[in-house]
Amino acid sequence: MDKKRTLQISVFDKTYNITTDESEELVYTAAATIDRLFREVALKVNQKNESKIAVLVALKLAFELKKEETSQKELLEKVSDLVLLIDDYSESLS
Repeated sequence: MDKKRTLQISVFDKTYNITTDESEELVYTAAATIDRLFREVALKVNQKNESKIAVLVALKLAFELKKEETSQKELLEKVSDLVLLIDDYSESLS
């Protein structure tokens, strides 16, 4: 990790100072993603209440994370099955 420093980000037209040891690129990319999602959700639900928008954005991110975790788990299971098949085949050749 890098040394802690304070970075200034902007989300939904508000500026925040973030103290972090993450890379600047990661922080700015994450902030841009959150800003984009805030704007998308605000337009989609015609909502100005930032707390409600924040909850909807958090839910959207949580759903996406859960889908990715499930997908990764399924992929790991398939890889494990393939490794077992390769091992079985390899043993049958011996």
